[in-house]
Amino acid sequence: MKKITIISLVVLLSSFLLSCECDKEKLTPADFIEFDLAESKASFELSEAGFDITKDQLVSDAADGQYTSGIIEYHKNGQVLATVNFGDGTDKDKASCTKDGDKFEIDLKEKESADDKDDKDGKYDKGKCHNGKEGNKLEEIDFEKVLIEPLVKATNCDFIVSGIIKYYDSATGAWLATVDFGDGTCDDIATKTTPTGNSTFTVSDYF
Repeated sequence: MKKITIISLVVLLSSFLLSCECDKEKLTPADFIEFDLAESKASFELSEAGFDITKDQLVSDAADGQYTSGIIEYHKNGQVLATVNFGDGTDKDKASCTKDGDKFEIDLKEKESADDKDDKDGKYDKGKCHNGKEGNKLEEIDFEKVLIEPLVKATNCDFIVSGIIKYYDSATGAWLATVDFGDGTCDDIATKTTPTGNSTFTVSDYF
């Protein structure tokens, strides 16, 4: 009986030690960005991928690169699919989009936190190990997302096919990363630029 008890304790202790392995290293804000991108919602959806993008008289804010005026036009085979107007600089947090005769606003700035994910499927709960970085633990991260260019999805593609996001640390205002979803081609590859350099990653790996 004593032997069984000792063995049980050893097994329990081993399980506990293994569960603590995730405490050795924490995910960084840059790691969390990939998880956030996989859940990003498109600003609007076009009928098909493979479109062309024309940029006209775009003016950028010197501080964060956000467009304050100008137009982006999405077209294919000579047909205009959508037009995004960044206005006259009076409200750089919003742009207007015209698509299929309808006009609507696009929010260009939002704040996110790791805590915002806790009530979904537990994938981002602090203190848990995560599939994207097995053996690591997610610490609390608060950041601001700025859409430089709207996120565009296509009906015939499972992924966002164009758009640019910049991430900033909400507490310090420091730039964390810029992510570019591409030129309208249907693929699940995005390019991330951080203070340490450029890299590409597969968005579907973080679904």
